[in-house]
Amino acid sequence: MPIVITPPQPAGVVSPGISLQWSSDFVGPIPVGSEVDLALSEGVGSEVQWWSAREPTQLNFGSLPVLLHVTGVSTILSGLLADGSQTVATVTLRDAAGVVIDQGSQTFTWSSTDGLGIQSFEQAGTSGGGLSAEEHGWLDQVQQFITNTAKAGGRLGLQLLAGGILQHPDVGLMHPCDSPFLLTGEGELRRPSIGIGVDAYGLVLQVAVAPSGAGLLLGQIPEYTVRVAQLVANQQAADGTTEYPVEILDLHAQIFAWIWKDAFPERILFSVTPGFELNAQWLCVTLPV
Repeated sequence: MPIVITPPQPAGVVSPGISLQWSSDFVGPIPVGSEVDLALSEGVGSEVQWWSAREPTQLNFGSLPVLLHVTGVSTILSGLLADGSQTVATVTLRDAAGVVIDQGSQTFTWSSTDGLGIQSFEQAGTSGGGLSAEEHGWLDQVQQFITNTAKAGGRLGLQLLAGGILQHPDVGLMHPCDSPFLLTGEGELRRPSIGIGVDAYGLVLQVAVAPSGAGLLLGQIPEYTVRVAQLVANQQAADGTTEYPVEILDLHAQIFAWIWKDAFPERILFSVTPGFELNAQWLCVTLPV
């Protein structure tokens, strides 16, 4: 009999922050060094995995987290699958050599809010959030003024008090933008706009593939003992030709939302450790409408 997967209430629904219970009828003790994997695929028959988790085990039962218990990162990643979509959960038990001991799959309905009631960053409907159309017009004009000042190269404009909105935007206004993309090897990233190299505020990074034997430390956020990747945010100096690295990320976490401290880098450099592959997606900011 395959592994049995049991979701929490409401039955048949998975969402950020919950854990799926699993049990195996494998006879005898679980071999030392065994691991249990959880993979969520886009739908029945799909080989595209949009979430995975791995934990060591010597038991034939346990629980595995869905998108961990980190509200901000969980909510950002929940945008990768639309509410009401069907997702297939597959739990696989492997020994230390990677041989499959037992496996089981079950289809669930995805929700970004059920379970723990986490609200998505994406605002539903057309509510004005308590502001009138005229007030929203004023707010939009302020945002456009600040954005135009930065994109035109007016660095002094960022020293205004209002520049704080641009430099360190509220995470509640952030959302994934553009399509996810894969990072391997070395290179640079740009999302060009007028006068700037990277028109975004951060990146969501998730380990898609890890090499065999990569050490994984458990915790609220699983971490690899080796460096998964190094990413560098480069800013351009006033002369328009010189660049400086102003922020360096040594990535060890299985999932991380990197929000750089200085707005609009010129480019993002990356070096992914051989054997690893990362799913990445830009983070942008949109004021409520």
